[in-house]
Amino acid sequence: MQKWFWLSLPLFFLLGCQQQTADVENSVSVETQPDYAKNFTIEEKENYKILQLKNAWKGNDKTYTYVLYDKKQNPPNGFLKEQLIPVPVEKVVCQSTTHVAFIDALGAAAKIKGISGAKYIYNKKINDKINKGQIIEVGNDRGLNYENLLSLQPDVVFSFGIDGSNQLAKMKELGMKPILIAEWMEQTPLGRAEWLKFFGAFFGLENEALEKFDTIKKEYENLKLKLEGLQGSTTFTGMGFEGNWHVPEGQSYLANTIREAGGTYLWEGLEGTGSRMIDFETFYTKAKDAKIWLNVNLSEKLEDLPKTDNRYRDFQSWKNGEVYNPILRRSEAGGIDIYESGVIQPHIILKDLAKIFHPELMKNHKFYYYKKLN
Repeated sequence: MQKWFWLSLPLFFLLGCQQQTADVENSVSVETQPDYAKNFTIEEKENYKILQLKNAWKGNDKTYTYVLYDKKQNPPNGFLKEQLIPVPVEKVVCQSTTHVAFIDALGAAAKIKGISGAKYIYNKKINDKINKGQIIEVGNDRGLNYENLLSLQPDVVFSFGIDGSNQLAKMKELGMKPILIAEWMEQTPLGRAEWLKFFGAFFGLENEALEKFDTIKKEYENLKLKLEGLQGSTTFTGMGFEGNWHVPEGQSYLANTIREAGGTYLWEGLEGTGSRMIDFETFYTKAKDAKIWLNVNLSEKLEDLPKTDNRYRDFQSWKNGEVYNPILRRSEAGGIDIYESGVIQPHIILKDLAKIFHPELMKNHKFYYYKKLN
């Protein structure tokens, strides 16, 4: 399943309450709070790590706990069996294209044995493994192929939750260990990328994750600093659907990304971190004079837009050819890379957007994800 920053979407696994014993409570502990991510923590114990995850999906206030310990050692006492994960893991399943990107960035792609939505993968190396049968399709979040899953005998299944689906409970019943990933609930680009650290813990690649994220962070923050205070062109995103427009709210991931790239988001004053439905007429009145139009579904040409609604011809952005879509890296099967690798390359997305909003500052940058429609 593809999900990401413009929507982008990976089941949940309810872990029982932790039963702490005296030796657990008294062990040496150092808790690591991520610098940008808000939805996970890593607590370093003497012989194991406790990973905790919250905000797995909108409206979910539960905390999920995973206890990672060296597979050569005995598991720590005081935890439920389903919480205990021997590491490093050797065989994993990914239920989101973003999971694939995280793992590949860590150099651990060989550990991926199953994928949901394999046909939407952009990564050529992963596609080659799929074509050779080295990675198999396991079905999507609403129709998992449990037979395929069981045949793989994965150490963990990296999953995601949108609601209270019982598929994770089913995986638990079958002896599998789903691991919820909630990077898509983070509201900042670096917050999402920092989930590299969460993934790194499962593969014993903590140092690699730290180094990789530090490089991403420096590139992102350096460009962000150069763009700070600039007033870019007014911008809106998406397309109408059945008489309405789904508008990202002012503190959402997309709004934050536009702001940090030096753009002026048209709906910046809309309170919230999600999206809101606005009727087309209201949207039209505000957006028709905006300068920049981003993320127009799968459209490849300007003329594709009025075919869905002729009123798009009235938009100043359409008239001036200032419409941009992140489809430059797209596979023959329709896999769009920004919804895959974009999660660990926010600095490149920032460069693309900065080139749209402030082309005079980014003359040497070639678009990587975005395409200007003509």
